[in-house]
Amino acid sequence: MKFDIFITAAPKDYNKLPYVLSSIHQNIKGFDEIIICSPTEIYLDVKQVRDKDILDIDLSKINYRSKWIYQQFLKLFQFITENEFYLTIDADTIINKPLDFFCGSGFFIKPIWYKGWDQNHQPYYNFNKQILGYERSVNHTFLADMNFFDRTLIYEMLWLFKDDNSYNSISEIRKHLVNNFIEKSVSVITNSCYPSEADLYGNFVFKEYPDLYQIRQLKTDCKGKFGEWTKEEIEERINIMKNTDFDTFSLHSWT
Repeated sequence: MKFDIFITAAPKDYNKLPYVLSSIHQNIKGFDEIIICSPTEIYLDVKQVRDKDILDIDLSKINYRSKWIYQQFLKLFQFITENEFYLTIDADTIINKPLDFFCGSGFFIKPIWYKGWDQNHQPYYNFNKQILGYERSVNHTFLADMNFFDRTLIYEMLWLFKDDNSYNSISEIRKHLVNNFIEKSVSVITNSCYPSEADLYGNFVFKEYPDLYQIRQLKTDCKGKFGEWTKEEIEERINIMKNTDFDTFSLHSWT
């Protein structure tokens, strides 16, 4: 089955992107296209789109970590990828080992969801309760630095926010549903209630379709520093990690 890759990038991670892209080409097979979504132009030979062209909202209305939450909305509600399945990868995450995203064959093909670390973070589940009406549908989290979304299931989740108005096109309906979701989200987001796109989507899908995905454990590592990583630091970390059994690793930049 076909899928695309969608990466949201902030300026603090631009210098990591060549390494991220190289690791994708080396270790992920079967995708059609990579698209980078960013607030400004990035001088790389890859398809790019501006974040405001995908979703233009007033960030001042989001009461907690607005830029981070905005990136989550971009990942969930981008409609630019051609395929229904798309993989989001954080712009500071290096794919260190080959990864598959479908398993099985014929009528028995399943998408694969990689979960990273178990993070029982109550604000995520408070948000789920406000949006979905329940906190969790499984006893593990879905968190990782990559998410394998099916857009048809995101539409189904958004259908919870329909109203009785009439619309003239699919794009109008889609815009209406997204706007309603964001309006509801903004009204409930606080420092103790905010989304994780992975746990929002994962808990919805596994409640409605518990056998749709195969779950696999991702072995991942994370290092962080204040400020940008230098070229030398990035390459040193890549050389160290390539001799380990970690599937992915992240290079966080704290600001």
